[in-house]
Amino acid sequence: MSRIRQMDKTLMVAVGALLLLGTVMVYSASAVFAESRFGSDIFFFKRQLIWLGLGLIAMIITSRIDYHQYQRIAWPLIVVSLVSLVAVLFTSEVSGARRWLNFGWFKFQPSELFKYAMIIFVATMLSIKREKIRMFKSLVFPAMPIIGAAFLLILMQPNLGTVLVLAGVVVILFFVGGVRKRILFGFGGSIATIASIMVFVIGYKRARVDSFLAAVGDPLKASYQIKQSILAIGSGGVLGKGLGRGSAKLFYLPAPHTDFIFATIAEEGGFIIATAVLVLLALVVWRGIRIAIHSPDLLGLYMALGISSLIFIQSMTNLLVATGMIPATGLPLPFLSYGGSSLLFTLAGIGILLNISRQSVLTPQLFKSRAQ
Repeated sequence: MSRIRQMDKTLMVAVGALLLLGTVMVYSASAVFAESRFGSDIFFFKRQLIWLGLGLIAMIITSRIDYHQYQRIAWPLIVVSLVSLVAVLFTSEVSGARRWLNFGWFKFQPSELFKYAMIIFVATMLSIKREKIRMFKSLVFPAMPIIGAAFLLILMQPNLGTVLVLAGVVVILFFVGGVRKRILFGFGGSIATIASIMVFVIGYKRARVDSFLAAVGDPLKASYQIKQSILAIGSGGVLGKGLGRGSAKLFYLPAPHTDFIFATIAEEGGFIIATAVLVLLALVVWRGIRIAIHSPDLLGLYMALGISSLIFIQSMTNLLVATGMIPATGLPLPFLSYGGSSLLFTLAGIGILLNISRQSVLTPQLFKSRAQ
């Protein structure tokens, strides 16, 4: 079996370009707010550099660890992530949510750890139980209770957006793994029902949904942040206003360096840079899927596919929010948004992809798995 011994250089270049652009844009988007709030225009920029450094170290480490080793820590990792999801519920609220564990100079978001713990856990389960995966009981124990418990804990933060993203990743992995369609529909239907109850019965983010539905018939009725995001994107034109010259970040657009950083990029970089971002993100996802297809075994396939799916779904969700196509969810744009936990674990995930790419084979594994 012929193997490819080098890491995927195209993936590394694409990720590097996104990180460079993201670091520059975090400073540009946050400088005015940081100066006003903390008395230093590089307040967020310094923290982003620290997390970027930690993320790159994590990527280097995970790229050198044989991905098969993660099978051994799949259970401990999922347990640690569940414990951290419980712990975060006993912290103080920030903007109406409990999503961060505070460790002095930095904050840690347990849901970011769970994203990759879940991918490793599900990939391990699917690869081990591949001959019995079509049987319902093989999924019920132990996958469904663990995933369900974690989703419930994340919903209690509350953080519906993360649950919907992770549900999409689970559905993709289960589908490729050969899980019966009725189980997939049941899982998807359950998530949709829970989301509907949270929004329309409990009232979680109901105002955002109502505003979005109203804007479908009349764009002028869109929420304030969506209006400002669209205005920023449109005002950038083809070439943009120039780095640092955007006006939306001057207290018009909320979260210009986090949830809505794409609007800042489009305003200052224009259509050309915005398109470059889309191309680079698509390139990362494509290389991840290619690594999955050419992985040497099912474990590598599922892990690479899970990581690629997570980056794709979260990126699409953020971009759709920024362009007013779905209600705001509060999810960062991978590689670009300010946010330590997200950047750290995303880069660790890229390291896993790079390790799998070093062990790639020429015979596609994806189609072999669907045939089994």
